[in-house]
Amino acid sequence: MARDFEDDAPRRIQDANELALARQRDADERIYVVTTNLVIDAQEKLARRRRLDRIWRAGAALSWLSLLAAIVGTGIAWGTTGDPARFVVGDLICGGLLGPVLPKLRRSEK
Repeated sequence: MARDFEDDAPRRIQDANELALARQRDADERIYVVTTNLVIDAQEKLARRRRLDRIWRAGAALSWLSLLAAIVGTGIAWGTTGDPARFVVGDLICGGLLGPVLPKLRRSEK
């Protein structure tokens, strides 16, 4: 069978190959964009979590310092006046500040 010179099969095959490669490039680009967005979201979530952990740790440090200051103040009042009872309420309040902070710190350490 002789070849028909009006047959454009090679051109059609080349066009189909170019179309397939273009679609593959588009798919690869979409995958890259989605993957990049997922990585960025994960990094932002991690940064947000670390920022919250720092805030909770600073709150815990402040609570511990206020409790320590209250206990020292009560000790000084007891030593100088012999009546620590009027400072006990302050001690309880400073100790109560640790209540909401400690469970958060325990969770963030895991």
